[in-house]
Amino acid sequence: MFSTNAASLKSKLKSFKNELKRSNAGLFTIQESHYSTKGCVRVPGFEIFEAIRKGKQGGGTMIGVHKALNPVLITELNDPFELLVVEVKIGNKEIRVMSGYGPQESWSPEQREPFFQAFEEEVIKADLAGKSLLIEADFNSKLGKEYIPRDPHDQDKNGKLLADIIRRQNLCVANGLVVCEGTITRKRTTTIRTEESVISYVIVSEDLVDKIVAVKIDDKREHVLTRISRTKKGSEHKESDHNIIETEIKLP
Repeated sequence: MFSTNAASLKSKLKSFKNELKRSNAGLFTIQESHYSTKGCVRVPGFEIFEAIRKGKQGGGTMIGVHKALNPVLITELNDPFELLVVEVKIGNKEIRVMSGYGPQESWSPEQREPFFQAFEEEVIKADLAGKSLLIEADFNSKLGKEYIPRDPHDQDKNGKLLADIIRRQNLCVANGLVVCEGTITRKRTTTIRTEESVISYVIVSEDLVDKIVAVKIDDKREHVLTRISRTKKGSEHKESDHNIIETEIKLP
């Protein structure tokens, strides 16, 4: 699985397609796709599902699945937040893949909590249906060192909401597994300082934990999505402030 927050996929589409081809992924998730209509992204051999932010610019989330995995849309939420659930079949497993874009920490509890409530409802529905779960989302949540040993931050309010769901639903944060390489999922450099954080996660149901072969977080930024634009001086390269996460799962 290939996952990242694109912060406007339209401007980085060529870079994204190159990285998707390199990774040879069977499915991908994108947060902050920034499209206003569906169908703008086409990848040969893939079926693409989208949740478009309603009535506002920015936001949006996307799941692309190779057609051989027989993807089926389960849930699409786009107001006031984006959350997607698509079911696939890999080997002998029926897996619900989830992607979403969580609320900002600065929002009020009334604005933040509905996303986490909807997320937990989808987790419960998958469990009741007997489906495995493979989740990758930009939760805008800091879980802290309890889950991510090298996390540079303590757990925040969003992180507590997410951690409570992880405990209640017996989920596992793959970012914290021994097989995970890399830590930082977002790096933003300003004129004042460089900010590093862990706010995007791969989370799985218990039955998939021992099926995870590797999780690679590109915090060395070797494969960061890049916008290339023409200028009077030639061209300008602007890198995404989010790092790609690649997850390899081996199923019979």
